[in-house]
Amino acid sequence: MKNSLPINTDKNGRDNSGRFTHGNNGKSKGSINKTTKEIRETIALIVSNNLDTFQNDFDELSPRDRIKVLVDLIQYITPKLKAVGFQDIIEYPETPDLSEFTTEELGELLDKLCD
Repeated sequence: MKNSLPINTDKNGRDNSGRFTHGNNGKSKGSINKTTKEIRETIALIVSNNLDTFQNDFDELSPRDRIKVLVDLIQYITPKLKAVGFQDIIEYPETPDLSEFTTEELGELLDKLCD
């Protein structure tokens, strides 16, 4: 088999300065870092092995805290869209402090966010 690497490169296609040579773009677009992949798999394993514990802990939270947890977690289960603030969704002059809301108001806010 003929070696297709350019002259003056190491086995990974890098020049003497450690840069990729012409025609070698390095890691392909969309490829996942090995460490990131391992961390994601580990977190998924921890979550799947502790679903009952997480559910029990969630059930023991106050309604206000349950809604806050849902609002915090929703970003990981819905596709990312254009970043918008609360004032773009609901007519507030500034981003509200969730601790000032009643349980009913938090429920209404969650409904509006999920629509």
